Amino acid sequence: NPYEVRVSSKRALDSETPSAHTVLKKPKQILPQECRFCLSNPSVQDHLIIHVSDDAYLTIAKGPLTVPTSQMNFPGHCLLISIKHIPKLKVSEDPSDDIFDTPLFKEIERYETNISAMNYKKFSMSTVAFAINSQKSVHYHIQIFPIPTYLIGKFEPALERQVHFNNTKYSHNAKIEFTTFTDLNDSTYRSIVNDADSNYLQFTVFEKGPESPKTFVATFKPEERIDLQ
Repeated sequence: NPYEVRVSSKRALDSETPSAHTVLKKPKQILPQECRFCLSNPSVQDHLIIHVSDDAYLTIAKGPLTVPTSQMNFPGHCLLISIKHIPKLKVSEDPSDDIFDTPLFKEIERYETNISAMNYKKFSMSTVAFAINSQKSVHYHIQIFPIPTYLIGKFEPALERQVHFNNTKYSHNAKIEFTTFTDLNDSTYRSIVNDADSNYLQFTVFEKGPESPKTFVATFKPEERIDLQ
């Protein structure tokens, strides 16, 4: 699990109200030599790696969430990972440090563009990229999934359904509200990404390859609980 905060699978679904005696433990610091995503870790599973660039690398997911289809005869689920051991994209509080101009961000854009173009042109698949930017994360990465084009129209209703389920069923979770962006030059979007203190979930949907992607962003406070399920 690449995240520091773990929730026991034995917790009952109806036990969402925190106890008055609950003690929040400080997350354990995970060093690069212990991190499953760091290339400096001697136990890194480098046989899964597809490509390595200067600031990011691409690897096959060890436990893919997608399955082969008649269109694509392999799962296609991959991870885009920062080579540097950082928890989120923007870690510097220097306002002049524009994350959109950094080599890491440009490499991420290049990978996402090429993968979504390949999925659409070669396999007639749309692409969804998912990331969590949080100060409590261990190592920044993006999950990338191929989705059949005939199913991609169900993405927004499914996201709305899960948000409603999260916000009404689980009082202990952060209340999530997504904002949709169709232009990454939008000043509101850029201010979120360029704020070193902001924590957010992000989905990017490439319906027809890299052409006109749609991005969904939901911010949350660092002390709030995010249920990744």
